[in-house]
Amino acid sequence: MILLILLTSLVGFLYYQIKTPQVLAKAVTFEIKKGEAVDEISKNLKNAGLIESVVLFKVWLVFINKASEIQAGRYTFSDSVTISQVVEIITSGVQNQITLWEGMRIEEMADFLEEKGTIDHAANFIKQAKAKNYKNEFSFLADLAASDSLEGFLFPDTYEFEVESSASEIIEAMLKNFETKVWQELAADFKKQDKTPKDIITLASIIEREVPQEDAKKVVAGIYQNRLSQGMKLEADPTVQYAKDTESSPENYKDFWGKISLADYRSIISPYNTYLASGLPPGPICNPGLDSIKAVLYPEKTDYLYFFTPDGEIHYSRTGEEHEEKKEKYLK
Repeated sequence: MILLILLTSLVGFLYYQIKTPQVLAKAVTFEIKKGEAVDEISKNLKNAGLIESVVLFKVWLVFINKASEIQAGRYTFSDSVTISQVVEIITSGVQNQITLWEGMRIEEMADFLEEKGTIDHAANFIKQAKAKNYKNEFSFLADLAASDSLEGFLFPDTYEFEVESSASEIIEAMLKNFETKVWQELAADFKKQDKTPKDIITLASIIEREVPQEDAKKVVAGIYQNRLSQGMKLEADPTVQYAKDTESSPENYKDFWGKISLADYRSIISPYNTYLASGLPPGPICNPGLDSIKAVLYPEKTDYLYFFTPDGEIHYSRTGEEHEEKKEKYLK
């Protein structure tokens, strides 16, 4: 009985150690050469600061029967990693995988890519992400001015980039992904609209930041189109957030899209502030995903003109009076 308890405790301790993250001060690129032995790989991982114990690493490899599945390649690790995560990555063969999520603005992408060690300087990425550098290559950028940002057209997805890739290589890969997953599939529907591709992506970018639910996106797209057709201001909170962050950019990409105050609605003077400016803002405020783009192309037709989302639940209204009554009821 005592032996069983000791054995159970030992297994628990080892499992805890294997799942305990090793914190990294910066992104680490680790290379495994073809034919390299497990002993050598283990020592190199420890020297690179990716694991603390060579023994635990080998034990885990044997325990999950992965010792023969390690694949040669260059892998990028960032933030923190556990032994189990290291093993999962170097046996998967997936190298330098980076996920850029829906709703990120270009500055966020640039800072994130720099933090992960994919690019050297965020500023170079932002400078390169201009329409003039790609207009001749991608037809969906035709209505953009040469000086326009590529905001909205850098398709959010999971990518595999080489370590320290050039900004141009990354941007081109994202535009090609937009071409494949959006333009080639939906170009005919884009052309049926009475809006330019830029206008469609601009509205999709607002919806991306407003609502997460796919079905709600279509309803909200319909509401915004109702408001535009009636000459009403969009009054979309994310446009105020975008304008505020553009006016005074946060030092860390994680601090974008912060809360706005009641005063911000009137004090943030910007063509992007849709509480002050009529119509669509000058361009997209983020890079939307496919669901938000489709919501604009295929909106749900309703007679709603208002909505708000306390605690994630969406309330729709047809009149300003009804809207205020619901705000009074649900925002107490």
